Amino acid sequence: MNKRLLLLPCLVLLSVFFVSAQTANQMDEMLDSGAVSFAVAAQWVLPAAGLVPADATEDAAFNAAQQGKMVPAAAAAEQAIRLDEFSFLLAKAFKLKGGLLYTWFPGPRYAYRELRYRKLLDGRIDPAQKVPGQRLLHILSQVLDYYGEIEKQRIAAELKALIAKEFGDSATAPHVAVVEEGVSISLKNLGFRADDSTFTAEEKVELQKIARILETLPRKPLLVAGHTALAGSAAGRLSVSQSRAQTLANYLIELGTRRRDEITIRGYGAERPIADNTTLEGMALNRRVEIIILE
Repeated sequence: MNKRLLLLPCLVLLSVFFVSAQTANQMDEMLDSGAVSFAVAAQWVLPAAGLVPADATEDAAFNAAQQGKMVPAAAAAEQAIRLDEFSFLLAKAFKLKGGLLYTWFPGPRYAYRELRYRKLLDGRIDPAQKVPGQRLLHILSQVLDYYGEIEKQRIAAELKALIAKEFGDSATAPHVAVVEEGVSISLKNLGFRADDSTFTAEEKVELQKIARILETLPRKPLLVAGHTALAGSAAGRLSVSQSRAQTLANYLIELGTRRRDEITIRGYGAERPIADNTTLEGMALNRRVEIIILE
């Protein structure tokens, strides 16, 4: 089977960060490599951690890794990186908070143990082993997924605290949840009527509170998703849900919360109900819009 197909899940994940900056030749060369160098490893890891630009050269990435003391002082750019050294590069780049031994003795040996403990390395692998290109990509994708989940939980906890402060015990307080795409703020109190996508003056006040909360968080892109109850035609539901999402997105842009290019709009119609569509109360809950802070 084609090696790219074998690594498709990793590539899909990594493409969000920086794969688009790699040429096809660079990709093939890295995947075919039986022993990746320090410079190549740094060129993949540091952009994924947001420490250098996506289009950073090998030399620039390696120099940044040296300055950040993420690689041994004696390491050369073209030298093959060992698994324990690669583990340390990952741990430093992603600011791993390790156990007692790693905290006291930060270095390749205990970084390798920390990644094994967190099941980011598959099985017992010799820490002195050189790192092939395909293994590098697989481990990096696992680390990105792991830290993505931690980041989502952190943002969700911060959001809940901010919403509690802003809304108190109000029944209109939005619901926060960790979802596949990121962290969702579900606005079920907008009171959409059937086939309607406008906001009342009172609802705008509530949305202004949400905008203030979003402005205190890191400026991550947003997905605004509209939903409807199970009524009318599928095409009509899709149109209404998209219109509701667009209305909310436009208001967030008007408030200066995000630029237009920082918001994605999506309408789901009645595909994702959260309540029973056979009751008026359930249908009212299903007429909602969600703001999702993307990973």
